Amino acid sequence: MKLIIPFLLVWILATSTTCNKDMPPKQTQNVIPTNTTWQLESMTLSGKKSPVFDASLHIGKEKVTGHGGCNRFFGSYTMSGDRITISKIGATRMYCDKNAFERAYLSALEKVTEYQIKENQLVLSLPEGTLIFSPQGKSETVGHSAFQNTQWHLQSISQNGVSTAVSTDITLLFKKNKFSGNGGCNSYFGRYAMRDNRLAIRDIGATEMYCEKTSKLEMEYLDALKNAKSYSFENGHLVLNFEDKTGTTKGQLIFK
Repeated sequence: MKLIIPFLLVWILATSTTCNKDMPPKQTQNVIPTNTTWQLESMTLSGKKSPVFDASLHIGKEKVTGHGGCNRFFGSYTMSGDRITISKIGATRMYCDKNAFERAYLSALEKVTEYQIKENQLVLSLPEGTLIFSPQGKSETVGHSAFQNTQWHLQSISQNGVSTAVSTDITLLFKKNKFSGNGGCNSYFGRYAMRDNRLAIRDIGATEMYCEKTSKLEMEYLDALKNAKSYSFENGHLVLNFEDKTGTTKGQLIFK
């Protein structure tokens, strides 16, 4: 009898260890999927629920972008555990009747301290309230084939917070490792590399015709394209984020 009890204890311990090894590691559900666009559903500040317009938030690998109801915005973020900080928000400066809501929304984003994924919704918490988002359909990350085989037409250039609508037909077409297009006057071409949502534009060349009405815009566009470092898809638009020499987002090229 004395020999049986120790033997049973050893067997139970060995069985328990084996079972634990066979169990899959615990998966956390409280992780924000990157490259997903979230649609704002509700905004509660200081105990009051605000009217919500068409506002969104796209969380990329290193940057945030989105629409504030009137203007497009961009910024940086850091995440650790369930903590999140959104900073350096910049935006275009178009005027519309939703500007008051937009200012409150962007101000709230910069005060966010925590996040939670709850019932497939993203809940951002700040000291005086919460922002609640739902996924905007499926993730707008698309395969390389769709990215590469679409003729994109430039809609606007946003730089240093100022957005300029583009009426000239400026185009961009990505092929495998190469791109080409028309800058409004000249044809241009070059090479690129991509990984996740990051871009590296290289070796831009162009024809050298002079067009009085479009050459200045073309130079501005090609300079921005040369410095494009990341991309996202928002509401059917391709957004290229271009940076300055310090790696800070300077503006966006928005295509459709």
